[in-house]
Amino acid sequence: MLLRFETRVLHLFAAVESWHESASCPAVIGATPPGYRCIEKARPRSTAKKTKRSNINGGGICLFYKLCYTVRDIALPVYSTTESLAVYVQGGGVALVIVILYRPPASSPVMFLGEFADIIERIAVYSAPLVVLGDINIHMDTYSQVYEHIV
Repeated sequence: MLLRFETRVLHLFAAVESWHESASCPAVIGATPPGYRCIEKARPRSTAKKTKRSNINGGGICLFYKLCYTVRDIALPVYSTTESLAVYVQGGGVALVIVILYRPPASSPVMFLGEFADIIERIAVYSAPLVVLGDINIHMDTYSQVYEHIV
């Protein structure tokens, strides 16, 4: 992964389903190439009944970025259907807002659409271009009445 980062000169790289615990997780530290930083949001630990997988924290979002950028976290509430990380990026003549989303397939797509609208409303106060990316697990190529009202 490091070789690809450096040879393609990526300035920003987002990862969802990173399965990390915190910014100090060895996997996050090891995945951050020299000359880059990482801003992240780990999935909150479930307080539900413990299972065999309770020692594994799925989900999580990371944004790796070159040191020439200043990246600030934009506070968003915790949503029930999606994980989100919103940041304001500045540097090298660039100023933009990036929102990275991960919606697990089992969560409600209808509830997600309401939460997505809330995210966009909160971000609208920034007068900067908006980039939204991630994995929302909505397959527009598959017919579903759930999605009919948004097409």
